Amino acid sequence: MATEETRQDFNIDLLIDLLQAIPSRLGLDNKETFHEDAAMFYNKHFTIEKKPLMVPPMFIYREEFEPATKRRKFRDDFTRGDDAEHIIYKRLENLNEPMVILRDLDFTDVFTALERKKLNLNYDKSGQSDFFIIHGGGVICIQVKAVAGQQERIVSRPIKRKVKDLKNQLDKDEKLHREVIQRVVGIVEQDLQIQLVASTPNTDLLPASMQDQKYIYLQHKDVVNDEAFKDWWSKTTNNMEPMSDKHFQLLIQSYIYIRHLVYTGDITKPPASRSQAVAAISAKTEKWLLMTPEQLKLLMDTRRMLYIEGPAGSGKTQLLELKVRMIKEFNPDDSVLILCWNMAIVEKLDTYMRNNAILKVTVKTVLTYVRDLALKEDLIKATEIYPSRPKLSFLLKIIHRMQTYTHVFVDEGQDFEEDWLKLLQARALEPKNLPGSFWVFCDRSQLMSNGNVVQDKVADRQCKVVTLTKVMRMSVEVYNLCVKYQDTSYGQEITIGHRVQGPKVEIETHSQTSLDNFKALVWLLKQLKNESHELEDITVLLQSQKTVDAFLQQMNQITVQNAEEKAKGGRCLTVDSVQRFKGLEDRVIILYDPKYVNDEYPFTVK
Repeated sequence: MATEETRQDFNIDLLIDLLQAIPSRLGLDNKETFHEDAAMFYNKHFTIEKKPLMVPPMFIYREEFEPATKRRKFRDDFTRGDDAEHIIYKRLENLNEPMVILRDLDFTDVFTALERKKLNLNYDKSGQSDFFIIHGGGVICIQVKAVAGQQERIVSRPIKRKVKDLKNQLDKDEKLHREVIQRVVGIVEQDLQIQLVASTPNTDLLPASMQDQKYIYLQHKDVVNDEAFKDWWSKTTNNMEPMSDKHFQLLIQSYIYIRHLVYTGDITKPPASRSQAVAAISAKTEKWLLMTPEQLKLLMDTRRMLYIEGPAGSGKTQLLELKVRMIKEFNPDDSVLILCWNMAIVEKLDTYMRNNAILKVTVKTVLTYVRDLALKEDLIKATEIYPSRPKLSFLLKIIHRMQTYTHVFVDEGQDFEEDWLKLLQARALEPKNLPGSFWVFCDRSQLMSNGNVVQDKVADRQCKVVTLTKVMRMSVEVYNLCVKYQDTSYGQEITIGHRVQGPKVEIETHSQTSLDNFKALVWLLKQLKNESHELEDITVLLQSQKTVDAFLQQMNQITVQNAEEKAKGGRCLTVDSVQRFKGLEDRVIILYDPKYVNDEYPFTVK
């Protein structure tokens, strides 16, 4: 029996505090807050359409950030782990039904992310889900193993061991995700079906004795093409009971948010949302410029005459910028002339020189350069905005007084006529007995007129033509699209210099009526804005200035800028023609009903 003295020691306020803390200790308040945060994040960044939503929005190779010398050669037989997973990723990406696919969900990361939200799980932290798929019928966990070559007739011990590992990891997957789904998402076990898939994409040789009824098997014959995979997918999901819309929404919001919490700024585990992933990749690839041996070798090259060619993204313009900067640091009194064809490139280079306090550098379009010289000698009228290409050739020949420079650099050299380059080399560059350089940067794939390729334009036959062979400034997805339109004379020497896949390049088809009235474009811009893409990171490229003007009439409520304003550092939506944007870049590019236009001149000069 409690004494009076004992009763006096009992603290009623402490009991009240303990009782109030019970819901929080059970995780109820934390779970409710988690769901609110998850819904808010999802609604800000995502919309579910009739196609798979990949989270993160790109495939990451585990070794793609290693130095090039350490990377193993890519193999298309799926016998490497990353390549085996990549083929599954591509097949899933090409399905045409709404679902969310999460890749490489590390158990330790999941625990850490949930602990930050004060949600603790009681489970082994070791393991990783290769693919976690949420679709209308429930959840599918896919574990992938690259096993021995497909031609082997005897199932070896290593294969048996790997298949056993597959099954063990799938059992771990099931236990972890049931724990998350019940304790965090809040769906009871009987309301959700989880299917376990053991995938060996490079072999069909698994005997029946190794194929337990508990698991579904995805083998080489099921991934050889999209049709085979769609057939396998249909058979796998047909027997699954449809999930309620409420549970589907809860699952996708919760898991997308968990994947978002996993991101710590390391691009090897990219962020969940497309807009954040694009920004992270853009920052990463920019750091890679001028890190390849061929780029660094050219930066230190002291030859007087050099023609440098390479496709978009190989670092030509950045190499030019750094070369000029290095020249001015060592020899500040040297004069430099930079000539381009496109006005936007002039603005980009001029902005770079001013921002880095690089003095005594003249940056102009070749049209403005010749026009200014001709005006001084009264060879043309002041009312003439810019000369035609034939007249430009004529003026270069008859101009008497042409200032000479220590160094002359030509960007977009593929659009310069051969006689222009010869005359500039002979008359704008200081004599050969003085130090100096004449470098021309070209990309034969971006040839605007029907001129000759770079080798045929070399004025000095002793001049060396150097090719930049590594593309660094674009993702693999973008490169694989661009290479289809790359000049075939480059041959096999041009390759991508890394393995960052990047978000998928979307190609959408619309009716001509929808294209003509820009409804499809307006809808796409709204969708990108809803996914938290900043308008300043988006560029819309149209066929011609006439099309640009027609579109701008419908966009009078949104502030826009052209390519030159973008190059100066403008911070709003960029709308211009393909030709005028040539040589620039942005995080999100929309090519709207693109057709090649080769007769459009810049409408402003400098």
